[in-house]
Amino acid sequence: MKIGFVDLDTSHPGRYLPILHGMGHDVIGVYDSGDVHPDGYAVDFARQHGVSHVFHSLEEMAERVDVAFVMGCNWDRHVERSRPFVECGKAVFLDKPIAGRASDLAILQQWVDSGTRLTGGSGLRYVEETAAYFAMKHEERGELHTLFCGCAVDEFNYGIHAFAHALGYLSSPIRAVRFLGQGGQRLAEIVCENKSRALVSFGSQTASLPFHTSLVTDRKVFHTIVDNTRIYDSALAAVIPYLTGVTEEPPIAFSKLIEAEKCALLTLASERADGAWVEMDHDLDDSVSFDGKKFCSSYRLSRYPASREIVAY
Repeated sequence: MKIGFVDLDTSHPGRYLPILHGMGHDVIGVYDSGDVHPDGYAVDFARQHGVSHVFHSLEEMAERVDVAFVMGCNWDRHVERSRPFVECGKAVFLDKPIAGRASDLAILQQWVDSGTRLTGGSGLRYVEETAAYFAMKHEERGELHTLFCGCAVDEFNYGIHAFAHALGYLSSPIRAVRFLGQGGQRLAEIVCENKSRALVSFGSQTASLPFHTSLVTDRKVFHTIVDNTRIYDSALAAVIPYLTGVTEEPPIAFSKLIEAEKCALLTLASERADGAWVEMDHDLDDSVSFDGKKFCSSYRLSRYPASREIVAY
């Protein structure tokens, strides 16, 4: 499989590349918009990692690759970055967060419904710890009724991991979401049709935290800390068979995958409604959204403190 990397903003491209090579696939080219990195970064990345081509347009890359890995940290540009590949009938992997507004999620869902192979999102949906939990016999692990899950760093770019991780354990359809407030971190509550519920703790604090869960069933209590050295391997092992066409069904249906982003958006809507419950099928407009451009600008300044703010696009 010939793979193209779109936007090299974070550490993920460098982490994914050797894993993909080890799976027998070839990252043949990269494209970088310059939203985060200075001129010349893509050339240096390609040279360092043995990538043969630096593309200067997405349309050119779309003609040459089988799959695009869209990894820019400005999630508001994920749809436009993906479009040339979708129009060429190519598969797309979208890094987390998949999108930060409901209208973008709707466009992506329409593409999937029309036959596009599109997946991705937080690697916490695919971790070995969740798989090990479900590998136990139901009579041994019991029926889950309460879950506490969390991580640190920021509200959405990293906070989406906490929502995704929690949803990986919830087998019943989600009914509603609400914002519970902020102490050391922000706290959301998710309730399911079978009345099981998850408390999701996310957002910044003084120190970083590992990805953690506490699960209470009618038989046992489980505590897990995710082995973060295995997250990328597990995620790519799960999605690559679908992206390559080896399997026809994705590891997680796209409509289920984007429930993490939807829950984060519903939490924001609930906060604006003074913590009221917001139903999962509530229609959100784009006034309730997470600003990808703003985050990308702050991320760039954290990497290159002397750089200017990103100009409007």
